[in-house]
Amino acid sequence: MKLLSDLQTWLDKTAKKIADDEEDPERWDTAVLYLLETLENEAERNEGDNIAYEKMLERVKDTLSDRIEDHTWGY
Repeated sequence: MKLLSDLQTWLDKTAKKIADDEEDPERWDTAVLYLLETLENEAERNEGDNIAYEKMLERVKDTLSDRIEDHTWGY
């Protein structure tokens, strides 16, 4: 897998596009959820099961909980 630094420019551009198309952050959930759903489809295609994907979702959930509670990102 590529390192975050390899994907960072593309991800930054994607985030900018989402924010430019929809100024209200409260409505960005659709794009984020679509990305997660698409990644789930890729995981199923590549692995044939959801175990690794579910583990990743748990880490994301924990990080989001930390962000909401402590205002920090823990990745």
